[in-house]
Amino acid sequence: PAVLTLPPEITSEIFLQCVPIKRERNTKEAPLLFTQICRDWRHIAVSTSALWTTFDVAESTTGLVHFPEIVETWLARARGRPLTVKIRGAFAQCQRIFQTLYQHASTMQVLELRMNPEAFEAMETHPWDCPILRGLYVSFIPVEYRPVRPLNILRDAPLLQEVVVACALHSSFALPWRRLTRFTGAFRSCADYLGALRLMPNLTYCAAALAFPGSESPLLLPRLQHLVLFNTRSLGANPLEFLTLPALQNLEI
Repeated sequence: PAVLTLPPEITSEIFLQCVPIKRERNTKEAPLLFTQICRDWRHIAVSTSALWTTFDVAESTTGLVHFPEIVETWLARARGRPLTVKIRGAFAQCQRIFQTLYQHASTMQVLELRMNPEAFEAMETHPWDCPILRGLYVSFIPVEYRPVRPLNILRDAPLLQEVVVACALHSSFALPWRRLTRFTGAFRSCADYLGALRLMPNLTYCAAALAFPGSESPLLLPRLQHLVLFNTRSLGANPLEFLTLPALQNLEI
């Protein structure tokens, strides 16, 4: 076929244009599909590191016995390019998987983890240096799980700007809070809510689910421009009473 006569660099560029916007590990989609057509295409696909910079798997994959090998092979093919890693599902063999992620921590730009308690506890044994990490998204399975102490999962993340702790409390994590400009999380009380915001004076965006109000002195957030509040109907008080927001431009309740 004529397509096989194209220079490898042209074929590689075509492959990149075929990658879906929402990348998930799917053998029927790029990039894995290209590795199954013929030997030449497989070689080009495996050699094109930009094809492997997003590793996105759901629970149907994390339960596989050979999941650690999948992680190792995929990330190795990225060859040091900035990575987006999304693991959304409980999995076993935690130590081996986190050892692999730990080895690639220096190239991670985005890290999304939705995992079981055993995985989080295993993760804590390897505080990561993430010099280019910009976004961290974490949640627990089950959602009721709470670690007995804050998880110190990031040793150094100088570029971290956005943190989402869905179905989890900010107090479950030891993070470089002062650097953040975007935060989404849940809070058990107004005191917990304001205590978290005091740790993040540079926020420009905040989305929060509140449990109940309390009597607190107002808090100044001079840079906050966008505020989203959930579960406010049951509060019985105005959560804005506790905030001074001179730069606020958008409010969603």
